[in-house]
Amino acid sequence: MALLLAAVVIMVAVAAVALGGRTGPGTAVASPSASPARSQAPSGSPSPTGTLPAVPTATPLATPAPLPEGIVARRIRIPRLGIDLQVVEGDGQDAPMNKAAHYPGTGWPDGGTNIYIYGHAQEGMFLSLWDARVGDEVFLDLKDESTRRYVVTEVLPKVAWNALE
Repeated sequence: MALLLAAVVIMVAVAAVALGGRTGPGTAVASPSASPARSQAPSGSPSPTGTLPAVPTATPLATPAPLPEGIVARRIRIPRLGIDLQVVEGDGQDAPMNKAAHYPGTGWPDGGTNIYIYGHAQEGMFLSLWDARVGDEVFLDLKDESTRRYVVTEVLPKVAWNALE
């Protein structure tokens, strides 16, 4: 099951939100808002046959300590783009249909490291990321009922499928 480029864009874009930093070409870079709000309401071109290369899995150098349950995301929302998906723990290889997946071994909000969330570039999923703009709000609704709000600060049009910087 091939992941489309827009899925990689969100994976890298959400990675940026954890650190509020630049991630490299082809991403929407988001910075966290000043304070968390309480919830209210992967060489990069397709082959001649049109299939994308497989996304490699990463092996962490050390097993990370379990993160507190309260910072695990349960939904990702980008209201202006019509994105509102449940976040599930992924396997790093296959993207679930009609859901977003958290890449294993990557962080969660307040974890002090990158967050990678991926999914299909299809209608009702991450396809509309092609229309991301500076100023778009990205919300991660967490299991502890709080929400982290991020704002896209930069949109870069291309990224290699395996760019992790």
